[in-house]
Amino acid sequence: MRQSNAAFINAIYVNECLPDTHCASPQTQTEIHTLIGCPPIPFGARYKLVGKRNGKSTTIGIGRAQSKAPSLNLANIRRRGAKMGATEVHVIR
Repeated sequence: MRQSNAAFINAIYVNECLPDTHCASPQTQTEIHTLIGCPPIPFGARYKLVGKRNGKSTTIGIGRAQSKAPSLNLANIRRRGAKMGATEVHVIR
């Protein structure tokens, strides 16, 4: 039996800035998704891969969407996240 996609949709909107970047404003909108529930990502969007290490959420990778095809960006993020053990994707817009 196939599960509904609604079970995987988990977006939270928060305001944050990546530590090694200079944000145009002190507040940047961030969407937090599960790795499997992440939507296609537009060209140029920044993202952070987060995983659990010793019971704590830890940033395990950061990047920027390189392709003009959002579905290809999503595939690359999921592949990279799965290799690194990520459970969440934080998309910074």
